[in-house]
Amino acid sequence: AEADGYAKALEGMKVNEARAKVIEQLKETGLLLNQTPITQSVKCAERSGAPLEILMTPQWFIKTLEHREKLLMRSAELNWYPGHMKHRLDNWINSLAWDWCISRQRFFGVPFPVWYSKRPGEIGKPIFASIDQLPVDPLTDLPKGYSRDEVEADKDVMDTWATSAVSPQLNSHGISSELALDHERHSRLFPADLRPQAHEIIRVWTFYTMLKAELHQNTLPWKNIMISGWCLAEDKTKMSKSKGNGVVPEELLKQYGSDVVRYWSSTSRLGADTAFSEDVIKNGKRLVNKIWNATKFSSQHFAKLKDNAEITHTTDKWLISRLGQVVGKATEEFARFEYAAAMEAVEEFFWKDFCDNYLEISKSRAYNEEALDDAGQQSAIKTLHIAMKTLLKLMAPVLPHITEELYHLVFAEKSSIHARYNWPKTSDYMFDEKAIKQGKLALEIIDLVRKSKSDKNLSIKADIESLEFTASEKLAADLLGDLARVTSSKNIKQTAVTEGEAQIEVTYP
Repeated sequence: AEADGYAKALEGMKVNEARAKVIEQLKETGLLLNQTPITQSVKCAERSGAPLEILMTPQWFIKTLEHREKLLMRSAELNWYPGHMKHRLDNWINSLAWDWCISRQRFFGVPFPVWYSKRPGEIGKPIFASIDQLPVDPLTDLPKGYSRDEVEADKDVMDTWATSAVSPQLNSHGISSELALDHERHSRLFPADLRPQAHEIIRVWTFYTMLKAELHQNTLPWKNIMISGWCLAEDKTKMSKSKGNGVVPEELLKQYGSDVVRYWSSTSRLGADTAFSEDVIKNGKRLVNKIWNATKFSSQHFAKLKDNAEITHTTDKWLISRLGQVVGKATEEFARFEYAAAMEAVEEFFWKDFCDNYLEISKSRAYNEEALDDAGQQSAIKTLHIAMKTLLKLMAPVLPHITEELYHLVFAEKSSIHARYNWPKTSDYMFDEKAIKQGKLALEIIDLVRKSKSDKNLSIKADIESLEFTASEKLAADLLGDLARVTSSKNIKQTAVTEGEAQIEVTYP
């Protein structure tokens, strides 16, 4: 009774007041023998900085420790992209020291569908909502057969990860093969194909989603997992409101458009953090403009394309062969979810092979102003048509809007560029190994001519009286014609087939 009196004196007090009162009570009763000041670490709230007071209360748990070995096996079954991220999950599983507490004492959240009986003879007995009652809020709803004054509602809500851990099942409309709103849908969509997420929530979202799938259906929740990094500020620190170093996406969208912002994000590597870069954004804007201009230039010739046109010229065979290689590379990288590497391969081909070189090399034949080479003209235009259409498809995953617009505008396609089965296949493109080699040699010679003109401060279009060169193999006659036109050479001659790099001798007027 005396102890109850001391405790009653503390009712209604705040923590610090109660502590001082307890010391006072101990002194009054002679139970406090000595006081020594100490310094200790106290956990504080992240935002307010106020000391945290830990209270012991009953909680809801899901058993995890007993499933450790099974979850390690599931981690090994999962296809990880990038592969080294698997170690983060395995290390977390191996370090587990207690089961998963899924209850929180918050206002917002999914409530536990549980009540506790107040009836005589079953006081404290937990009463669970039946499946046909769900979802319920125990604070407002009642269990079957009980009145309001016969039950006390569980006031806890579920941890964020306890609910987001069933996101694949929420999508499939079923928690397991036995328990589903739509069994057919669940069987089609679960397990899912892919989980994309960032690296810092591997130990929570990845782990708990795998745990729930294992407990409910003895399976993985998805076949593949793609781990991204964070978007950092330009100084490579974490973006933060308090630091004022964040970037507002809405402003970027207004200034540059969504395709350009998507381009910047596509430069991030899986598993790696990426710093925001205004320079990369500008590169994206430059790329979008170049796609528009390249399509505009190419499409002006498409009306001249005949149904029986064939690709006959070496330069054209070189480009289509290279295009097929790029399709294969991009397809391979996308299959590994390496979108950055896929886009890098496509972009390099677009800038260097197609824009910087092929458009310049094929320009004369495409125009065919003197009507001397109809077959060459048709070969060039067909190559432009195939290449431009393919390039739009290859860039569509990253730049969906500009590619869709040009696809309909230029190629008069009724279906979307993003339609299923519209991705190009390597088998659709010829591969001419000899043309690949000859095209590479031609580019070497063109680069040497451009350097020669630059060294003499001449225009790239400056006339050449005579161009003689050596190369590692004899170039085809039609390729010599393309070289003469693109270098503005009146006379062109291969003087020898030699080992090593190509050599040129230029005579200017």
